[in-house]
Amino acid sequence: MKKWDTAIWILFIAYILFSQGLCVRRYKYSFTDYSGSSYVILDKLYLMMTTSKLEMVKFDSSGNRQWLKTHDFEHPNPSYMLVDQNDNLYLALAVPQDSNALLQDKNTVPQGNNMDSCVIKFDSKGNLLWKRNTRLYVRYLRIADDRLSAIGFNDKKQLATEDFNRSRGLPMHTQSYRDWIGSSDDLFCVDSSGNFFTFVENRSILNKMTSDGNHLWDQEINPYIHCSDLIVDELDHVYLGGYLRTSKDPINDFSSPTAYIVRTTSAGQNTWSKTIEFDDKIDRVNNVTKMVVNKDGCLYAIGEHKSLIQDSESERTPNSWLFLLMLMPDGQTERQILTDLSYEGDFYLDCSGNIVQVKALSWRDTLIVSKYDNTGERQWMAITLSGDRLRFFPLFLVGIVDWFAKQRKKGRVNPFTGVWENPT
Repeated sequence: MKKWDTAIWILFIAYILFSQGLCVRRYKYSFTDYSGSSYVILDKLYLMMTTSKLEMVKFDSSGNRQWLKTHDFEHPNPSYMLVDQNDNLYLALAVPQDSNALLQDKNTVPQGNNMDSCVIKFDSKGNLLWKRNTRLYVRYLRIADDRLSAIGFNDKKQLATEDFNRSRGLPMHTQSYRDWIGSSDDLFCVDSSGNFFTFVENRSILNKMTSDGNHLWDQEINPYIHCSDLIVDELDHVYLGGYLRTSKDPINDFSSPTAYIVRTTSAGQNTWSKTIEFDDKIDRVNNVTKMVVNKDGCLYAIGEHKSLIQDSESERTPNSWLFLLMLMPDGQTERQILTDLSYEGDFYLDCSGNIVQVKALSWRDTLIVSKYDNTGERQWMAITLSGDRLRFFPLFLVGIVDWFAKQRKKGRVNPFTGVWENPT
C-alpha cells in the first residue's frame, strides 16, 4: 500500500501545482462602439489563490475576436465604458479595498470606504495607458475636447463631476452639485451641452440642471411609470422607457402588462407617449429595458416580455422573451416584434438598432456573444471556450487512483484487472 499512497500524494501535489491557474470567469459588463465592435469585461477568478483579474475581450462587427487582455484589477466592478474616435477605451471601475470583500452589484453605490474607484484609459489594443483614482462612484463618462468628465456620486451621495486630461489623465476640475434633488439610485443622462437630466422615481419628476449646477426646470411625468432607461438624442429630446405600475406606491409595485415610452422636449414638454402591449397580455408583463435613437430620429427599443406563470414541468423552459420596437420621430409604430429569443444574459443596442446579446456560462467557462439586426435576425454568434477546464484532469486522476486503492485495501477489486474479488 505504500506505493499506492505515494502515487496518490505525488498526483495530489502535482494537481496543486498544476491548478494554480485554475479559474472561472464571471460576466461583468459589455459595450458596443460607433463601429459596431463589442467589448466584454469579465472577472477572472483564480480559485486556488482566491484572487481575480480583469479580463477584456473585443469582437469586431463580424464577430471575430480581435484581442483578449488581462489586467491586475481584483474583483473589478465596471460601471461605464466609452470609446473615442481613435478607438481608445475609457473605463470607470470600482474595486473592493478588501480582496475578500463580497462583489457588489454594478449599479449599487458603495457604502463607506470599502471601495476604490478609478478611471482607466486603454489604447485600441487594450493596453493600459493610465489609471487615475477618483472619489466618485462613476455612473457616466463624457468627452469634450481634451477633457474626460467622470460623473457620479461622492461619499455623501451627492452628484459630482471630476475632469481629467485625456492624454495623460491629470486631474483638471472637480465640482459637486449640492442643489441636485435626486438620489444615487435615480437614472440620469447628459445631453450634448453637458446638461443633466434626472428622473426622480419616487416623485415621478424629470429634472434638468446645467453643467454648472443651475436648476432649470422640473416636469412631472406619468405618476404610474417605472423608468428602466433614460436617454437623450442629438436634438436634446429626452426619452423615458419602462412600464406602467398598477399603483403610485413603489412599494406596492405590481407590474402591469403595459410597457411604456414617453418623449419630451429639451424644455420638458411632452411630445408623445406610447404603450406597448401584446395579444397574450393577460398573463404577461412587458418592460422596455434599453433604447437608442439613430441619426434620423428613429427610436429603437428592446424589452422583456415575461410570463407570470411558471412552467412546473421543466425549469429550463424560458418564461421571458425579447421584444423589439421601432418608432418613428412622431411616435408612430414602424415595427413591433415579439421574438422567440429567451431573455437571458445582457442585451444592449448599437446606434443602428442592432442587438448584441452576451451570455457567460461560468460553470462551463464559456462566453457566448450573439448579434441580431433590428428585425431580430441573427447575424453571427461567437463562442469563446477556455482551456482551464483541462486542469480538472489531474484531480479526476487522483480520484480514480484513490478509489482503486481503497477498493484494493478492502479486497473487493483488482486494480489491474478490474475484476471483483470476495473479501478475505
